[in-house]
Amino acid sequence: MIQLIGTIGLVAAAVTSTTFCLLYHLSARWWRSEEGWHLMSFTAALAVVFDWVTVRSFLAGARPVSLGVEIARAVIYCTIAALLMWRCWLLYRRQIRPGLKRERGRQ
Repeated sequence: MIQLIGTIGLVAAAVTSTTFCLLYHLSARWWRSEEGWHLMSFTAALAVVFDWVTVRSFLAGARPVSLGVEIARAVIYCTIAALLMWRCWLLYRRQIRPGLKRERGRQ
């Protein structure tokens, strides 16, 4: 039963993240700002991961894992890591660094 609940959550995350990307693309000019690019690329990367894991969970045990599958896995996970690093940089540059400058100005 718990496995079914987890699978439902996984599929919901895959569908929701993919839907967000489609709706965001159609409703916003996300490509005009760095934050928009990040929001779209990070959510798209999450969608790829959730879609990937969903497909893999339904095909688990169906056949041995090929080199192509392992390469795709490495690319997907490294992309997520790079986007997380970008997110940290954006946080520092847009929120933390300006706050530090304000604090220095008060002293």
